[in-house]
Amino acid sequence: MTALHSDEIDRFCDHLWLSDGLSPATLASYRQDMTRFFKWCATRKLPAPEVARSDIEAYLAAQFAESARASSVNRRLSTLKRFYGWRVDTGPFTQNPCDLIDAPRTARYLPKNLSEAQVEALLAAPDVTTSLGERDRAMLETLYASG
Repeated sequence: MTALHSDEIDRFCDHLWLSDGLSPATLASYRQDMTRFFKWCATRKLPAPEVARSDIEAYLAAQFAESARASSVNRRLSTLKRFYGWRVDTGPFTQNPCDLIDAPRTARYLPKNLSEAQVEALLAAPDVTTSLGERDRAMLETLYASG
């Protein structure tokens, strides 16, 4: 990565800080993502500020090949979309090469169910000899019955 790239990353992060008021941690993540991308481009002799959509798709594929999670790849793609959108706004670009790239889907997990013994223990927890205990038991049964 050249000093020119480092300067461009600095200007991009300054823009994000001034326009969006992003936190230092978020800016550090953006900086890290851009540095990683520029280094990847340098190893392939690509002019990072002027890449094509196919280059960015190849970069994202390389991230998956390195066992990156979909959420990490999505964040890196989001960073690139913001960077190239900024380049379009500030010139000389007329089109964002990331515009037609869809983010990879992330895994969605089902919630874990309580066992029958756990449900029984939960419902037996309130002291039903008091009015507050009866209220608590009714609330727990309502929550359990409604899913």
